[in-house]
Amino acid sequence: TGIVIDGYSTLLESETTFKFSFTLESGANIADYTFSYVDANGKTIIMTPKRDADGCYCVYIEDIPAAYLDQMFTVTVTNNNDSTSYSLTTCVLCYVKSVINNSNNTAEKVNMAKALYLYNQAANAYFGK
Repeated sequence: TGIVIDGYSTLLESETTFKFSFTLESGANIADYTFSYVDANGKTIIMTPKRDADGCYCVYIEDIPAAYLDQMFTVTVTNNNDSTSYSLTTCVLCYVKSVINNSNNTAEKVNMAKALYLYNQAANAYFGK
């Protein structure tokens, strides 16, 4: 396919960002691919990949409200040369549960718990609780 999904992560702040990371196989060109997802209103959003410091490409679903943390997002990668595509479906809470349940890295679990706590505090301040 030319692209290898490396994984995904989440940034929990006052608004949540979901990040999908991937690398290109040898000979693949980033310009040959389109990245998209369907938002909560049913609108298809085209995402522009960004290259991070590690050389991986990333696409982001940004500003996910607290009410949509359990919404399933499907990111579709389409090869513009032959119209083949594949998809990755997940949600923020799925990712959080996966880290907490499957990680053997205590620091990673602690960081996830801290992020959830800080997100909860921000949500409570926003909603006046």
